[in-house]
Amino acid sequence: MEYHFFPVKTLRKTIAIKAAHDAHVSFTSEGSDTIPMIEFILGGWGNTKSTIRLNRESPDRAEVETPGLLAAEEHREFTFEWAPNGRLFQVYGGADTVPFLSWKNMEQPFTVTHFGVRTVQGASGDWICDGRYRNF
Repeated sequence: MEYHFFPVKTLRKTIAIKAAHDAHVSFTSEGSDTIPMIEFILGGWGNTKSTIRLNRESPDRAEVETPGLLAAEEHREFTFEWAPNGRLFQVYGGADTVPFLSWKNMEQPFTVTHFGVRTVQGASGDWICDGRYRNF
């Protein structure tokens, strides 16, 4: 359930994920599990929906039905983008040019310096971040 954090120097991060469900990607201003945090939950609830949370708290700030978004047998690519002032976060699937999930963060804007990845709820995941293969 712990996040694995890595620095980010751009306003965009592409990550490939191979997991049956519940892949979490977070963005913070520190290299640790801190607040403020924007958290994307991809393929949650049995790989049926995806959400955005602020500071790991409910209610979810954005939610969309995404049945079959993740796959246990293949890597699926996602690109995350955010505004430099921390007021807009969004994610695209594959080569899509329109985000499937986005949220305007007017509550607690911050500068993103790190991203974190983890797989939870009994799932395991293979991640490709910055050209490196990782298993969490």
